[in-house]
Amino acid sequence: MSKIVAFISKYERNITLVGLLFFAFLAIATLFSSLNCDCVAHEKTTLYDIKTVDVINRDGTVQTVGLPKSLNVDDSYDIIVDIAPYIGNKHLSIMTSFSYCNVAVYADNQLIYQLKKHQRTLSKSGGYQVVIFDLPDDLKNPTITMRIEPMLSHINFYNVSKILLGRKCDIIINMIKTDGLTIIIASLLILNCFVVLIMAFRKKDFIRNENYRIFHLSILGFLVAVYFLTQLWTVNYFLASFKEFIYFSEYMSLFLVLVPASLYISSKLDPKFNKVFSAIVIVLLFNTITQFTLTLLKIIEFKEMIFITHGFMYVSLLYIFAAIIFTDGKKYPSKHSLILPMIAIIIATFIPLLYYLFFRILIFKLIGPIITISIIVLETMEIYVKYTRYKEEKIEKDIYKKMATTDSLTGLANRQAHNACIEKIESEKIAGWILSIDINSLKYINDKYGHSKGDKLIIDFAKLLKTIQEENRQIHPFRIGGDEFFLFIEVDNCFDINSLISRLKESYSRCNGFEAGFIPTFSVGYHYYDPTMNDNVISVYNIADKLMYDDKTKYKKDFRSKKGINDN
Repeated sequence: MSKIVAFISKYERNITLVGLLFFAFLAIATLFSSLNCDCVAHEKTTLYDIKTVDVINRDGTVQTVGLPKSLNVDDSYDIIVDIAPYIGNKHLSIMTSFSYCNVAVYADNQLIYQLKKHQRTLSKSGGYQVVIFDLPDDLKNPTITMRIEPMLSHINFYNVSKILLGRKCDIIINMIKTDGLTIIIASLLILNCFVVLIMAFRKKDFIRNENYRIFHLSILGFLVAVYFLTQLWTVNYFLASFKEFIYFSEYMSLFLVLVPASLYISSKLDPKFNKVFSAIVIVLLFNTITQFTLTLLKIIEFKEMIFITHGFMYVSLLYIFAAIIFTDGKKYPSKHSLILPMIAIIIATFIPLLYYLFFRILIFKLIGPIITISIIVLETMEIYVKYTRYKEEKIEKDIYKKMATTDSLTGLANRQAHNACIEKIESEKIAGWILSIDINSLKYINDKYGHSKGDKLIIDFAKLLKTIQEENRQIHPFRIGGDEFFLFIEVDNCFDINSLISRLKESYSRCNGFEAGFIPTFSVGYHYYDPTMNDNVISVYNIADKLMYDDKTKYKKDFRSKKGINDN
């Protein structure tokens, strides 16, 4: 885990760019998925979509309904599926789904499939399940009877799902094709959440750096992904052994989805709305815990309390929208990024609500892609803002770091950088030549021609050091103060140090322009630092410094004799 975090921290900038491309792909893929979610490959496979069925109630009344359909029933009922047009096909299977009921399927008056709730299930009704059952090849009667026994006590609305008829392998392939892209998108959103969680728990400054918005969005994306995964037939079919877990996950993710959404949105709006946002979060959490407990105790089912959850959610969405409207955009410009996604989400949620109220059928063709795309857009914007801020902060830090470690007069690294270099040489055991350099006659030039001329003497020498550094990046020059310079040359002992010093002296001697006969020079002492010989870098530095002062003393003696003055 620590290696993963270290990798993410090291390549944070590249991961951010990849993240932007990744979320752009998700948005396009989600839209593509929403446009192609209902395709059935009739040409290459033998799949038949049953359009209508007959429903026979216990009182003997019969009604023909189109699929899918929500029924208002108080007692058990039969669904009659006419497969006469397809009776000549062999190896046929039926795929459909059942919710909150026991089921027995009959063909030729023989029981061919049964779905019955076990006593050990966590919930009273057993929830929702997708099934595929085989039909006998020698059917004489072209009608299939599904006997449904409802298990909910407090509501009498039951959905009759769509029914597909065909070869089992074709049904499964079509199901995977239909749900495949949605599963990939949801899985990537879940993976994104895990990456953000790793960063949140491993990086102490994660929340302080305003990453909490990305954190909230990633949790929101996780909950939305889980919710829509639980709606997919592929997930319910292949994970039928975990149907109780899927059932609880479906409703828990629905209950909690507005919690991170409220926390994220409140961070972008006027703080005067925060108390109500906090109340919304508390109410949503209380609703979640209450419904979970009641369902677990088999007192009442999630489905029977869904209107309470819908009420909380739509009131919360309306308040969120009102808070966005009444937040001053000039004081809180970040609110503008919420307007379009919230309009899309509210439209996408209220249309299915109205459809459900009138037809008692939940639809996800509109709400799923729009909510998912909205989350992707918001998180992409947050990543972009974070990345932009990261670049600005990095540039600012680089500027301050350069100012703190750069000599203002010469542009060379300064004493602070020099101290850091010494520590690095010592800690990393880097071998190389250490040179201590001091410009000669600086006091003489300052006194006679002024400090501007003395500065020129320093600048000219610094230019020479920069030139040799550009030629050889293993040379690291520093100005550590006044006329003092330090060089570290990261090479082996075979490097011709005397040739380099001679070249520097020759080049510097041509930087005159002060008075006739004056030749700029410098004193230098040098010694090789070899960490394999148990050398101490400070001791080696002191040796080089002493040799420089010996050279300086000799120069002063010669200079005094020529000028008859006291030079330092």
